[in-house]
Amino acid sequence: EDLHGMTKLRILKIRLTSETSLETLSASIGGVRHLEDLEVEYEGSKRMKLDGTLLDCMNLKQVELNIRVPILSDGLH
Repeated sequence: EDLHGMTKLRILKIRLTSETSLETLSASIGGVRHLEDLEVEYEGSKRMKLDGTLLDCMNLKQVELNIRVPILSDGLH
């Protein structure tokens, strides 16, 4: 969902699903210029590409990223 209409938003907590990427998140919150606190939680088995993602939030003071991925035993790879 696009958050560009919420320009005064200061705190945002998001739980990503396997279908959502950090690139999609970055595009969605690009217009939220007053964002100060961002917390992102991801729990799933799909790999996430973290490098190259740009969050264009000039006032961002705190970012918390929680990623939980189940660990497979050697026989399940």
